[in-house]
Amino acid sequence: MQPEDLTQSILELAPNGIYEIAVDGTILYSNAAHHRLLGYPDGTLAGRSILDLIPEEDARRLRGDLEMLAREQPDPQPYLNRSYTRDGREIVVEVHWTYKRDRTSGRVTGFIAILNDVTARMEAERLRDEAHRAAEQAAEARSRFLASASHDLRQPLQALALFVSRLERRELDGTARELVGNIRESVATLSSLLNGLLDMSRFDAGMTQPRVDDVPLADVFRQIERDFGAVAERAGLTLRIRHPDCVVRSDPVLLRRVLGNLVVNAITYTRRGGLVVGARRRGPNVRLEVWDSGIGIPPDHLTNIFQEFYQVGNEARDRREGLGLGLAIVDRACRALGHPVEVRSVFGRGSRFCVTVPAALHSARGIAGAVVPPAAIPQPAALKARVGIAENDPTVRRALAGLLCDWGCDVTAAADGPGLLAALAEARVRPDVVIADLRLSAGMDGLAAIAAVSAELGRPVPALVVTGDTEPERLRAVVAAGHVLLHKPIDAGDLNAALRRLLDGGHG
Repeated sequence: MQPEDLTQSILELAPNGIYEIAVDGTILYSNAAHHRLLGYPDGTLAGRSILDLIPEEDARRLRGDLEMLAREQPDPQPYLNRSYTRDGREIVVEVHWTYKRDRTSGRVTGFIAILNDVTARMEAERLRDEAHRAAEQAAEARSRFLASASHDLRQPLQALALFVSRLERRELDGTARELVGNIRESVATLSSLLNGLLDMSRFDAGMTQPRVDDVPLADVFRQIERDFGAVAERAGLTLRIRHPDCVVRSDPVLLRRVLGNLVVNAITYTRRGGLVVGARRRGPNVRLEVWDSGIGIPPDHLTNIFQEFYQVGNEARDRREGLGLGLAIVDRACRALGHPVEVRSVFGRGSRFCVTVPAALHSARGIAGAVVPPAAIPQPAALKARVGIAENDPTVRRALAGLLCDWGCDVTAAADGPGLLAALAEARVRPDVVIADLRLSAGMDGLAAIAAVSAELGRPVPALVVTGDTEPERLRAVVAAGHVLLHKPIDAGDLNAALRRLLDGGHG
């Protein structure tokens, strides 16, 4: 076989479309694959113009490009182009090309190109991009919905929580106190759901940025015992805390939330026995572990337990079994922190959750085995302070003012910033602290109201922003202004503690 015959055979057997065109676009050669790609019988494309096989607007551009390429001769670069098949179907081809030159003069006489049909790939990429955009839009819509619904739902819930706190300070008979306790439990359940949704929206919005520091585990575990010791006891369970005498690198707030959610999960799914919270040193890391003797997790459920609202064995959605957000928040928090979380479980016998945290470099001490002693839970303390309130919801305003008065505060309250300024001026009160809702009317939000009071006083006033907002930009603005931020519905004890810190000159 002659070399030219071999070359011709290779061209005809090639799976990709190959053609040669003149500078004016006339097809000089087209192999069998090129004919098949465009749906033409063999031998029918030579002599036609390549410009007739592509959309008109592409043809106008290509005509000028061919003349420019022949004249300026830049380095060949692959490109994507649209083309029409014989039956009118539009396809997308990837074109790799080079120059055809006169052997004697070296002058460009045309072009040789190889085509790959990438229509299916481009369609798959288009569908993928559409799905990605749809997912982003759905996430944005969910965040907007949560921001709006959360704020609107938190207002009446906040008022209810504050009124219940005031009722609990009254002298009540047994029946009335039981009713108040039932109301408190219902408020706590709804508050837990809203706070869980808030946490989820903050993680999904990328707003929760860990603040990593050296964290003494003893402090974290003492707080866990204070928060959940009585809860476990009421459930008839033992809660043992193995006191870790070491320091890790983590965000203390998020780490407490992770361990707290794991403990709540263990209490929820344990009918008898108890749970152990402890730590083990493993090389450069510390493994924080929560063991329980609960119902365990079936193997086919293990991959789903970190999904929102997913619960094992609670098809009836009994709220006493939790809300199904705790482990989802654990998963998101651990991802944000870079702390791997693992779970092992034996169905019917119990589970062990493990979070791996890097040890601090200077943490050379071992892990002791002493159990943390129970600590008393502080009750809201009396306050002697002049407090200014800017809250547009009249029910929340009355409840908040009444609670502060019960604590011994001198309260000046108004519906908005200008109203608060006027009320303070009329009463000739210079507030020690201001509590403001973030969303206020009269053209002045909570931050502006606080700034206006500070300007009137001639000094920055300690301020607490209480809000049901979940919009990341608004919440970042509060933090950037240096104010304490509490999310509605707030617990009376948390409010009391935050006010005491502000009055003592701290913001922690």
